[in-house]
Amino acid sequence: MSEPLYQPRSDVAARLLGLGVFSAGAAVIWWQGVLPLQAAVAEKPLVEYSIKLVILGEFFVATGLFWMIRGLAGYTAVRTMQKSPKTMKVLAAAALAATLLSWWLLTHVFESYGYFNP
Repeated sequence: MSEPLYQPRSDVAARLLGLGVFSAGAAVIWWQGVLPLQAAVAEKPLVEYSIKLVILGEFFVATGLFWMIRGLAGYTAVRTMQKSPKTMKVLAAAALAATLLSWWLLTHVFESYGYFNP
């Protein structure tokens, strides 16, 4: 595995990186999750959204929170998790569960308002 483009060297740098990743994820969730839901509730004629982007935003938010809370230890923990097959299987199962829950919830809410995503 290659080295990342930027690697924080202190707790503050890791927390700031986490804040940036968290902010990017929150912005994507707002743009592709909350705003379309508000438009659906307001019964707009055309509502476009991407469940894939919402799920990506959720992963960014979770990673950003982890780095903000744990700092440099959280960043190095994520880097070392990649080398453990058991940990990666657990993370993959949790990610699959979160993905399916998000997909089901958003699809259910939009279909209850009469919108269908092809």
